[in-house]
Order: sequence, then structure tokens, then C-alpha cells
Amino acid sequence: MTFPDFFDLKVLADLLIKSRTKDENKEKVNWLKVKSFRFRKDNPGRMEYKYHHSDNYKTISVYSHGRPQNLPITLPALYKRTLPISMQKKKDLLKLCRQGVIPATFRPWYEKLPTSNTAQDFLPPEEEEEDESGEEFLQN
Repeated sequence: MTFPDFFDLKVLADLLIKSRTKDENKEKVNWLKVKSFRFRKDNPGRMEYKYHHSDNYKTISVYSHGRPQNLPITLPALYKRTLPISMQKKKDLLKLCRQGVIPATFRPWYEKLPTSNTAQDFLPPEEEEEDESGEEFLQN
């Protein structure tokens, strides 16, 4: 995927999804507690959800009643420009290019990446693993 492949779907969601608070049984939907969503091709306009994996799915009709609306033909871009990365991350990526870990054909793309002093790197959460002796340790 490239930069232009990311679209802002909020506009589309605002146009399509009208019923956001109650399901088809008139029960209030608690969005923060939903654990699973299901969308089925044979059931367009309906979104199924459940709070626990052992529950049965409940259904929300997402379209408004009445005549169908004309949808926008073009979706707006999600970002106005390529998002910058931290200077340290770019430095590390270019080091991987020089070491041959990243193929040389991609080096110009990495060299053009914009950087920012305010960009933050988000690391994955630390995971506990066991070494060969069975002792746990943290891995970054």
C-alpha cells in the first residue's frame, strides 16, 4: 500500500451508519464493551456484535429508513502529507540499508522519508518469555 491508498472513511460512516445507539431489539449498544463484530455479505446494511465470545450475535441496522442516499463518489485522503517519523528511527532504517538488511533498491525511498522532532515512536508492549532454564525475562 502507498500513501494515496489511505482514505478518510469517517465521512462515509457518517452518511451510511445512522442507527448507532440501539440494536434491532431496541437495546442500548455499549460500544466500549463490544468484543466481536461480524459483517455478512448475505445481510447487507446490518452489523452484528457481541459483548462476550460465548454470546450470540445481536444485530444493528446501520442504514437509515427511506430512500437511499447518493454517496460521495470520491473519498477524501486520510492525510494531507506523508506522516513524519522520528529522526532516530530514520537513522536506524538508513543503517539497515547500509548493512544490506534492507535491499539497496529501497534506499532512496527511505532517504526521502520526512522526519520530525516531535514524532513519537511507539514500541510494542514488552512480552515475558522464558529462557532455557525456565526463568522468565522481559523482551523488547
